[in-house]
Amino acid sequence: MGFNGSKLLGVRVTDVQTSTEITRDGLAHVLGARVTDNLGNEYTYIQADGAIGQYDGVVYEVDFDVADIDADEMYWGIAQVAIADDGAGFVLTRGAGSANVIDATAAGSLLARVAGTGGDLAILHATGAAVGDGDAFAISTSTVGTGIATVLIY
Repeated sequence: MGFNGSKLLGVRVTDVQTSTEITRDGLAHVLGARVTDNLGNEYTYIQADGAIGQYDGVVYEVDFDVADIDADEMYWGIAQVAIADDGAGFVLTRGAGSANVIDATAAGSLLARVAGTGGDLAILHATGAAVGDGDAFAISTSTVGTGIATVLIY
């Protein structure tokens, strides 16, 4: 069985760079670099435009700069570690991880990052919502009140 993701030797998806380190040393990886861990989870290397909290949902543009929600942006992920303003690091873009949720969340709930919730995910309230509908990009695999839920990004 072959390896089906990017192979960057020595990558730890929990490592982050501060803006000072980036200025001094340059980016550790090319923005947009994708890696797959040994469990099949996919991560994308991004640069923060504002501080990102651990387990916050993020939206990023084609230049891999994290930004606010906007109709033109189409890439979603969840930071598994905090990334400081202007820092860089990997965000989970496909697979299993943890996410901050703002609502009590039942297993099987479709989740999206919505305006006004910071980086917390919220249940996508849409009649007949199905995987791929609207802005939902994750499904909860646990039942929790507000706090941290286990999720699957599809």
